[in-house]
Amino acid sequence: MTADDFVYLINHSGARVVCAHADYLAAVDSIRSQIPGVEHFVALEGRRAGWLDYELLIDEAPSEFDRPEISETIC
Repeated sequence: MTADDFVYLINHSGARVVCAHADYLAAVDSIRSQIPGVEHFVALEGRRAGWLDYELLIDEAPSEFDRPEISETIC
């Protein structure tokens, strides 16, 4: 994929978080100014300035999850 492809896909999807493999970090970095809706950039592998480290985020996440109650009806 080209940088222009990333711009189109990310903007069109309305993504606020971009997760990318190490192979694509530089390509996404080159288009950051063109994807203003993105609030967080997460590197799935590898490390790079300006990117959150996926493995570190997982390690820091709470081990318990409070599942919200979901109802099929609107009250």
